Parts: sequence; structure tokens; C-alpha cells
Amino acid sequence: MTKTTKLYLKLIRPHQWIKNFILFAGLIFGKKFTNLEAVLQSIYGFVLFSFIASCQYVINDYLDKEEDAKHPEKKHRPFASGAIEPTKTLVFTTILFCISMILSYILNPYFFGLVGFYFVFNIIYSVYLKHTVILDVMAISVGFVIRAIAGALIVNVDFSNWLLLCTFMLSLYWGFGKRRGELILLKDGATHHRKILQEYSVVYLDLMLGITAALTLVSYIMYTVSPITI
Repeated sequence: MTKTTKLYLKLIRPHQWIKNFILFAGLIFGKKFTNLEAVLQSIYGFVLFSFIASCQYVINDYLDKEEDAKHPEKKHRPFASGAIEPTKTLVFTTILFCISMILSYILNPYFFGLVGFYFVFNIIYSVYLKHTVILDVMAISVGFVIRAIAGALIVNVDFSNWLLLCTFMLSLYWGFGKRRGELILLKDGATHHRKILQEYSVVYLDLMLGITAALTLVSYIMYTVSPITI
């Protein structure tokens, strides 16, 4: 593997694609995992969603390259370090995005609409929402809900509002847990890693973790006993 290939892989962050496995929730909860066509459509949707998410990562890194260059860890990112020429990379990203969106429309027009909304929403998150306390975590949770809905639409199954609420609450729990971990591990350097961390405290995050854990459990119980599920 060449150095350039490694840099591009670092830029598109394939390790983050694991988040998109929630697209298979519709396949599993809709009991269509034995339907070969539905399985293939879900895999197809997973790949397209992952490509579009990677395009968003590239744009985010480009927008933040000057700020990242001043960061002790993020300065090693391809754009921030100047290891990759931005123009060619952005042209390739635009082509990949357009092809992925076209294929998404062919797969399912509603899926196309959702991934388009996801892309725009994440750009807004990168520019504005990630700098606002609470909204930064809620925005991440909305992304997981979009994934869950997209996965259900691909295989043509109805999604339960309770299950979506459970997904949202579980994502909030994960998000607040991530913030708590950053505060504890980074200590005094936490705000240099992520400025929004100055708005949080371990005590406050412990409280939010307790609330979201309880709401996750309640929403899942409501999902299992709802007439639609039964």
C-alpha cells in the first residue's frame, strides 16, 4: 500500500463506517434477514451511506484544516499537515458524492432524500452545532436515527416510533459517555482537544447518563409491548 493510499484512507475514515451498521436494524427487526434480496439491498445501502459519510468527513477536514493545524493531534491529518493537495481531493470527493447520490436514488428515492439530508445536516453540525452545548450530542444522535430510518426504508418495513426513540436515547447515552471519557482522560487539556468540553463537567454528564439510560430502557420496553410490535 502506497503512502498516498494510506493518506486517502485516513482522510475517508473507513473505521467510522461501523456506525452505519445500524442500517441493518430494519432488516433484523423486520425479520427480513432470511430474504436474500432484502439483505443485498441493505448491504448496497450500507456501502452508499458509508461513501457519502466519507465525503462529509473530507469536507469537514478541509473546512477545519487551519484550526486542526494548531492542534497537537489533529495537525497530523492529511489536509492540516499539507500531505494531500486539496483541489484534486475535493474534485474526487465531489465525483464520488455525485455517483453515490445517483445510485442512492436508483436504490430508493426516499433513501436518496435521507442521505442527502444527512449530508447537509452534518455540514451544519460541523460549522455550527458542534460548538453548542447539548446540541452537539443531540446532533450526533439525530444522525443515528436517520441511519435507522434509512435502513428500514431500503427493505420496505415500517419503523416503530418507540424503536426510533430508543435509538435516539441510546445514541445520547453513547454521546454523553464519550464526552465524559474525554474529560477524564484529557483532564486539563480537554478544552484544547474539543472547545465545547469546557461547557461540561463529570457530575453533569453522570446525571445525563443516568437519565438517558433510564429513558433508553423505558422506550425499548414500550417498543416490545406496543400493539404494532406484537
